[in-house]
Amino acid sequence: MKKLIAHTLVTMAACNTATAAGIYDGIYQLTGSQEYYSVHQTGTGMIAGRFIVSNSNGSAVFLLNGQRFVIPFANFWDLYSGTASVPTAAIPTVTANLTGEIDGGACNASINIVFSAFGASFTHTSYTQTAAGITQTIDCIGILNRKISLNGGSSRFNLTRIR
Repeated sequence: MKKLIAHTLVTMAACNTATAAGIYDGIYQLTGSQEYYSVHQTGTGMIAGRFIVSNSNGSAVFLLNGQRFVIPFANFWDLYSGTASVPTAAIPTVTANLTGEIDGGACNASINIVFSAFGASFTHTSYTQTAAGITQTIDCIGILNRKISLNGGSSRFNLTRIR
């Protein structure tokens, strides 16, 4: 009987470790777009993967085993990481400050994201060129301003939790 109890406790502990998750973990969609965020929090650490499907005008080319393939769309996967507050009964929201190299490696971005029972929203706290962005003269501030323009002029972007 003692072995059964010990086995049960070890199994329960392993399951708790494997399933540990923040209350706002999930998949979010940027309102009105094909942009998605997969959010994961453990304690005060948080990562958010951003996935975007972007249509191509036919000028994007991918070399596949030496063959030239004109792609109809491009998928981008960017990763943010940083720290987040831990929700409590008194303060159920989570605020996170995350940074990442985004937009195909052209820009470094920092965001402040706030999660609540109603969804999440974020603002950019910085948006600068990487070395690759500088080499290829990518205008990261111009990219950010276009995103703000497409967002109705607001610098606060809303996310809807879909899973």
